[in-house]
Amino acid sequence: MLSFDPHAGQSIPEFKLLSSVQMKAPRSSHTATRVRSGHVLLYGGTAPGEPVAEIFTSELVGSEIPTEFDGYENWPNMYNHAAVAYPDGEKALITGGMQKTADGSAEKLGEPLATALLIDFSTSTAQIFQMKNARAFHQMAILPNGLPAVFGGANSVKLREGVSVVEMFTGASFAFVTDNNGENVQLGLIPGNQLPLARMGHTLNTLRDGSILLVGGSNPSPIATNPRNKEILRSAEVLFPLPQ
Repeated sequence: MLSFDPHAGQSIPEFKLLSSVQMKAPRSSHTATRVRSGHVLLYGGTAPGEPVAEIFTSELVGSEIPTEFDGYENWPNMYNHAAVAYPDGEKALITGGMQKTADGSAEKLGEPLATALLIDFSTSTAQIFQMKNARAFHQMAILPNGLPAVFGGANSVKLREGVSVVEMFTGASFAFVTDNNGENVQLGLIPGNQLPLARMGHTLNTLRDGSILLVGGSNPSPIATNPRNKEILRSAEVLFPLPQ
């Protein structure tokens, strides 16, 4: 593990190898989300039998498995999913991704999931919900109304079908984000264009005014037979205004 200190007392910020701290499990295609008290929730991307989640507490203590949650052992192990923490850091929402299955001596990724896991650290409880769309290689952000929303991704294992519609989690279920005309908000839907532009593997940032900036990624295409042949995007878009 590495820690990054932008105020290390030097003219150049420092990265430091945490040689005395190791994760509880090797991980790839996982998420790291800052939650309560500055702790970091590491989720997914582990081999079968390894802890699906752990919480990094400090450079001195290391990380701990959140076994105080009822049903922790049944949390889904996801790859290429997305995660976001609520503003107060007491809840985290994990969405989508893929799961690995054994195929003889090899492993393969299954179809993208519509599964969402809401983790509540204040009550040590977790609930499973279903998104309206299965997604992998998507992104999440907190809207100005304080609710988490899901942006982009692909919903087929060959990554040929993109998801352009935006949906948010109300706390009880997922709902499409709509504009002032009651139409579903979709990525890349420019007036005059009939087909929205889907994005997967893009980046996302929340700007100071609460708008959402999405940059790059690739465009899932039903024509492409190989994910590597997909169009890599140089475009960016800002979604604003969003629900208050």
